[in-house]
Amino acid sequence: MVLVAGGIGVTPILSMAYRLTAKGTDFAFHLCVRSRERAAFVDEISTSPFAARFELHLDDGGPQQRFNPDNAFADLTQTSAVYVCGPRGFMEFVAGAARRSGIRPERIHTESFVSAAVDGEEEFEVVTARTGKVLLVRHNKSIAETLEEAGICPILSCEQGICGTCLTKVISGEVDHRDTFQTNAEKIGNSMIAICCSRARSKQLVLDI
Repeated sequence: MVLVAGGIGVTPILSMAYRLTAKGTDFAFHLCVRSRERAAFVDEISTSPFAARFELHLDDGGPQQRFNPDNAFADLTQTSAVYVCGPRGFMEFVAGAARRSGIRPERIHTESFVSAAVDGEEEFEVVTARTGKVLLVRHNKSIAETLEEAGICPILSCEQGICGTCLTKVISGEVDHRDTFQTNAEKIGNSMIAICCSRARSKQLVLDI
């Protein structure tokens, strides 16, 4: 078996690694993150009984240590299994590579943390206070995606509204909260926004970014 986690997707994958170790099942464990500082549970994994089966892949590291599905799936057969959890695009990338490697579709398993859909939503403006840019967030784009398209790279992890990594200070405007990280009281306070999934109730949001 091959376990592949993207960002906060390591949470269920880590539990599987402990269970497979207890059963004596052969497996490999890959964790893909933007940077080591954003890698959850790496200290625990480094002292776990499956540490030798674990590989950490960093977006900001050298190309030789980044996740290469061709290498990860090279020795698998049609009866092998792949389990992947992480952002939707990441899972599609890994699952597609597994299929191309000859793994049967029913042996490829994914787990998604589903956030509210953005398709069909009202458009609004985001002002980046640090640069003065005024960006239009379209009905089918998130704030994070809009920022990235404008050359601004926010810190992201789960991209599903569950980890709190992308929380950004709100200077003005009313937020339509879609995340599950903040408490109800925090959402009422309207001081922070999860830019990966939340939107605006007002026509414009001014953010400290």
